[in-house]
Parts: sequence; C-alpha cells; structure tokens
Amino acid sequence: MAATHFNCPRCRRQLRKSPQAFVMGWAGIKAGPEEAGFPPTVTCPGCGYAISTAAMLAGDLDPKRDWVTPIAVTFGVLSFLYFRLGQGLSDAKSVGAGFVVTFVLLGAADLYDRLRR
Repeated sequence: MAATHFNCPRCRRQLRKSPQAFVMGWAGIKAGPEEAGFPPTVTCPGCGYAISTAAMLAGDLDPKRDWVTPIAVTFGVLSFLYFRLGQGLSDAKSVGAGFVVTFVLLGAADLYDRLRR
C-alpha cells in the first residue's frame, strides 16, 4: 500500500505526496515522472536537497515500519527489573539504567540506519 508521505533522504523530514502521486503509487503505475507531468526532482523545504521524483513515485522514500522502538522499550523494562529486583538498586537508579539501555539501543539503531543509506 502506498503511503501519503515520504521522507527526505538527507534530513529525513516527512513531506506530503500530491494526490496524483499517491494514487499512482497506490495503483502501481510505473510511469516516469516526465510522463506523469511531474518535474524530475522535488526540492526539500528543510534542507534544499533535490529529491528524485522517480524514487518518490516508486515508494523508495516511503516511511518504513518501526520495529526497533518496541524492542528497545522491552529491553529497557527488563533492565529496570534486573537492576531493581536482581541487583537491589534503588528505584531511581533502576529507572535510570532502564532509560540508558532504551536510548542506547534507539541511538544505535538510528546510527545504523543513517550509515546504511
């Protein structure tokens, strides 16, 4: 299913597709940007990057499903339980350890995603 938004490849800002671009992606029409009446590139208003219209129409820039956040939160809760019940630390220190684990995992996943592009 086509998305109504797409992300800028440089700054990851979320931009809205035009209704015509959404319908073309939803219907699976593989026409080129010039054939559909689109310019070859679209400029990101945030960073000024020239985004390929063909990649946007193909769905290559659509937001991907987030799988890291639930895993990171689960490990954060498990680390809180481990440090509170297993190690006997205070509530504040255990919550801090849970936050550290959660945000380290989220940061590592974000860094991996940025390096992969």
